[in-house]
Amino acid sequence: MLSFSRDERFPTTSGQRFSELYIERGAPERDSARMRRRLAALVSDHDYLGDLRSELQHSLGIDGPSGNYGYQWVEFYKQAALRDVLDSITVAWRLLARNVQSGSLWDRSAPGRWVKDIGQILREENLPYELDARGGVHLTVDQEFERNRATVIAGLDAARYANVAQNLENAHSELSAVTPDGRGAIRAAFDSVEGLFKLMFPKEPRLTAPSARTKLAPVLQKMTDGNPPASAAAAKMLGSLCEWVASCHNYRHEHGKPEVLEPPRSMAVLLVSTAASYLRWLAEIDAWLKSQESV
Repeated sequence: MLSFSRDERFPTTSGQRFSELYIERGAPERDSARMRRRLAALVSDHDYLGDLRSELQHSLGIDGPSGNYGYQWVEFYKQAALRDVLDSITVAWRLLARNVQSGSLWDRSAPGRWVKDIGQILREENLPYELDARGGVHLTVDQEFERNRATVIAGLDAARYANVAQNLENAHSELSAVTPDGRGAIRAAFDSVEGLFKLMFPKEPRLTAPSARTKLAPVLQKMTDGNPPASAAAAKMLGSLCEWVASCHNYRHEHGKPEVLEPPRSMAVLLVSTAASYLRWLAEIDAWLKSQESV
């Protein structure tokens, strides 16, 4: 097997394409002609997707290309609606998986390799989608948003926080839908924070700015006792939590107008992302409160 040494002049970027290194990617786009052509090439080169045309008809109700030649798939993907382009990725995975299960496809790694290859195309063409392990396509807000969600969910894996974690997942799902629901996302994010607050203070019927300040201020004071800078910072953080609560209430109640008043996408993303940060903080306070019960 040939072995190629790394160029020491470029220790971390050796072998990468020029466009990956030096072309500004900008904000992700929902669609891409390059993605469509690369997908067409991948399908036409795949030996075990010969039945994909009929699968598209049965699963999506659309006509596939008249044949399996590469240029026919290029034309199909060039003209297909975006929903059908993305749905075809999942339909193709299901076809591969079914062929593996039936034994007609001996290469059991084919479905996983399909996910890997499609994922690479989506990343390299700067599209806001990612694949799950079963070939399902999901809309993502951005990488930092997704990392924040994953980190917080992982920290809320205890049974006590199951409902809190589910509400946060719902908030992210609302923002990641094909037609994002900003109001729904904010409401679900608030429900997650309110749920944790009520776990911490069972006698509190709801989360409001005054109730947050009343219940959390003395706890934070005890937690940071003897550390004046930490006490001052905690007080400011509590103030920002109260402001966040008040901000969310603008979207938790109807406005009494016939038109739907959706929040700007950037505002919805900010409020949901901030909710995740407050959940991490409140979970730490909750753990401290639990530790004090046995003292």
